[in-house]
Amino acid sequence: MARGVVAEVTAERPTLLAAVGLLVVAGGLPLLAMIVASLTTPDGSTFAAYASLVDSTRPWILLLRSLAVGAIAAAWALAIGWPIGVLCERTDLPGRGVLTLVLCVPFFIPTYINAVAWALIFGHGSLVARLTGDPAGVASLLFSLGGCGFVLGSCFAPLMLILTRASLRTVDPRLEEAARLTAGWPATLRGITLPLAFPGTVLAASLVFLLAAGDLAVPMYLRTDVFPTASFSEFAAAYRFDRATALAIPLAVLAFLVLRVEARIVPEQIASLRLVASNRSRSRISLGRARWPIAALLYAVAAALVVLPLGALLRDALAPGALADAWRRAGDSAVRSVVWAAAGASLLTILGFLLGYLIQRRALRTWRWADRLSLFLFATPSTVLGIGLVALWNHRPTNWIYATPIVVMLGFVAQFSAVAGRICANAIAAIPFRLEEAAQLAGASWWRRMLCIVVPLAGSGLAAAWLASFLFCFRDLGISMIVYPPGADTLPVRTFTLMANGAPPLVAALCAMMIVAAIGPLLLLGAMLRQLEER
Repeated sequence: MARGVVAEVTAERPTLLAAVGLLVVAGGLPLLAMIVASLTTPDGSTFAAYASLVDSTRPWILLLRSLAVGAIAAAWALAIGWPIGVLCERTDLPGRGVLTLVLCVPFFIPTYINAVAWALIFGHGSLVARLTGDPAGVASLLFSLGGCGFVLGSCFAPLMLILTRASLRTVDPRLEEAARLTAGWPATLRGITLPLAFPGTVLAASLVFLLAAGDLAVPMYLRTDVFPTASFSEFAAAYRFDRATALAIPLAVLAFLVLRVEARIVPEQIASLRLVASNRSRSRISLGRARWPIAALLYAVAAALVVLPLGALLRDALAPGALADAWRRAGDSAVRSVVWAAAGASLLTILGFLLGYLIQRRALRTWRWADRLSLFLFATPSTVLGIGLVALWNHRPTNWIYATPIVVMLGFVAQFSAVAGRICANAIAAIPFRLEEAAQLAGASWWRRMLCIVVPLAGSGLAAAWLASFLFCFRDLGISMIVYPPGADTLPVRTFTLMANGAPPLVAALCAMMIVAAIGPLLLLGAMLRQLEER
């Protein structure tokens, strides 16, 4: 048995520490390098970049505008995603799985595609503009802070829906059953279910706020000045790296502060989305005669928010020759996006499995820090991580990383490890730990237990983690746009660059290619998650 203990020390701890180390190298070190780059020049240390921010009021005005966009998006996402999440998770609403999948489509495609789609509805020359007879007035509503918040809220409402459903599943059904002995479902919801799940709503709203406030693509397309556009302009147009890093740091600080406040409010179980272990099946609220009218209303909402704008986009994509022209101009980028997304998803699944095991089993004392770091990196704007990657790896000794797809993979690992990690953690949570203990007593090493017991039993969760990671890597714009190797842009980057002067049918066709590429993995992901739910 002593030899078995030695094997545990030499196998489990180094492997999990290596996973945490990869996360730190991929996401933590770039942010640290960015801070150092903002404080140094060839002549030595300086605070000149920060002094220029203090002397000017424009950056702070832009920051306030970004906060306004984030607040509007969070409020809109809350108004859409929270009630639909509650109805889908706690009632006998028909077709709730299909409804969730349809509403999730905007979340798994680049945000600017949704902006392009809504511009076809409300922009100049759109149907709504012609019907109202005021093209400029209608377009001004979309091309504004409120319009940015509306589009981004529509993009991230699925995140609110998903996290609302997940937080409701963390509520112990025994508490609901006890409340039902003396009260009906309305009182149980008000007094037990919703208060216990409320911290999950806070987590979802915080993430939507941060993702919307740090988004770059939608404000650029809608020609709205916000804080991320200022940092990106200094980096890409003015080539003033010190000022670009100084402008990027407040967004990282904002993510840290918001998540720090959220950590004090949200219980650990809900923050990690770990489900309650219970053999009891949850009873659902019967909607009675209102079942189908409510379903029809929600289907109409899904049609208005998803089918209508994306349908208008697909209609323009079917213009004669548009799809062929799109493939001719961006076919190589499309293939590259699929290959890179698959590679990133594979790396994220392996890392997510190790982080999920670390978090779920609490195998190291640093498990909570690793969990929080992954969530912080997910909430940090992708452009900030991209600038950090440039600061860390754009040097002659590390050119073999910076000038290759490796730097893109590191960006994927930093940004999306929280997604794979949480899915894997929930899959591992369903595996009784006594199986590992029995194998350990029989003399099986840690790696053998992982490969022969945990991985096979968590197979559906690993497949779901791979699919979710693939979708996030495929849709990425911010990291890829900043650090892609010369001549190796991805489909989201190629589409975004062609939007400036490309014909509308060409842009619509490029966007349609990304939508079609995301639908298949999204359907498979929905099936995998449903299988995990049934288990």
